[in-house]
Amino acid sequence: MSAKPIENTYDITLCDGEKYVMNNTEYSEAGIFTQTLLNSNYCDSVYYYLDLTFYPDDPIELTGDSGFCKGDNAKLFLNSGHSKLKLNGNDINSPFLINEGGDYTLSCVDKYGCNDTLDFNIVEFPAPQIDAVDINDVFYEEGKPLEVKYYGDIINYQWLPSFGLDCYDCPFPLITDKFIGKYSIMVENEFGCTSTAEININYKELEIYVPNVIANTAYNIKNQFFYLQSNVDVDYSLMVFDRWGELLFGNKNIISNDYAVGWNPGNIYNPGVYVWVIQYQFEGKIYTISGDVTLL
Repeated sequence: MSAKPIENTYDITLCDGEKYVMNNTEYSEAGIFTQTLLNSNYCDSVYYYLDLTFYPDDPIELTGDSGFCKGDNAKLFLNSGHSKLKLNGNDINSPFLINEGGDYTLSCVDKYGCNDTLDFNIVEFPAPQIDAVDINDVFYEEGKPLEVKYYGDIINYQWLPSFGLDCYDCPFPLITDKFIGKYSIMVENEFGCTSTAEININYKELEIYVPNVIANTAYNIKNQFFYLQSNVDVDYSLMVFDRWGELLFGNKNIISNDYAVGWNPGNIYNPGVYVWVIQYQFEGKIYTISGDVTLL
């Protein structure tokens, strides 16, 4: 009478990608498998039953930034219950920062103890660039554009302060009022990256001069004339009176620094003190000044 065969049952659960070997036979797919070993008489001796399953997929849930602006970083969060995190082979914790664009591999262990990986890419977006030119040592000019150059696909502009400009959300605003100080420009490109720049404004101020002494006769002919002198040519009118208020000379719509259009006593008037009134125009405004000059 022959012995009853031995029965062995194995319930095996593997991680995805693993293999199980039973009696020199390799199994890599889920299923129920049977093996029979024969004795020396070629009779069934041992039955092997293998119930092979695989752990269910436990997806890696990674959220956060898919890119970042140059000079910044991307912040990512692991929302699934994985542990033993490594980024490109280096230990990390969630959340974590990435400050270089490129391809990355996140490796970890899921709740079943299985190793898992996730490949992803982080993009480093270009930042817009601005070249802004300060306004210095020039006179105020209404309608003059601010000098600035932009590089990149810019979609938004913002100027601060908005005072003194014909627009605050355009690339090239025109100056509408005399503002001395600093303008800031912030721009944003299609990726949401921003850049800022500043324009410092310091206008040159008008300097005027009138002589307090002139002469009927002088070696330098200019010293025989009373006229307005300035560091930039301006339109003006001139009136000269004697001490009793009688108008001796008048000229309108003349230009400063031209002595020939001024008052030349020409030995007609006696030495003494004379009163003058000048009205000049600068930066769209009219100014009146007065004083006296001594004729030698």
